[in-house]
Amino acid sequence: MSTPLRRVLLGTPQPVTPRLLWPLVGLTALAVSAVGYASGLVTVSGGVVWLPAFAAWIGALGAAVVGYCRGGALAGWAVTAAALVGHHVSRAVSVDSLGERVAFLFRPDALGWYAAMALLVGVGPFVLGSALRWGADALRGAPGHTARE
Repeated sequence: MSTPLRRVLLGTPQPVTPRLLWPLVGLTALAVSAVGYASGLVTVSGGVVWLPAFAAWIGALGAAVVGYCRGGALAGWAVTAAALVGHHVSRAVSVDSLGERVAFLFRPDALGWYAAMALLVGVGPFVLGSALRWGADALRGAPGHTARE
């Protein structure tokens, strides 16, 4: 893999943001989404839910933070996917037996759907966060962001 592609997908190593931070951000997004829906704090008005709005907003915010902190696009996608899967986890609570809950949680069609939606929902905020970081660095006069005359 080329260096620029690797940098976009995996991010640039930063001394302030260790690699363990992004899985923790993803787990936090999953927990916030799942608890929000399961507790009734956030409700779905009914009908077929193609994209849970609260989970999508949580995931988009997480992807923007990952982009701003120079994390990789894969980390931004994973944080968004975790938030969307949080909605799925909250729905699994209503299933009767433990075996059915586990089967419901790992349904390939649902996980594939959330993965695709995470790609659509997370790319824009990730790019926006990266652009904001690039602009902030340019205004600050960071190395590699000099004004051209």
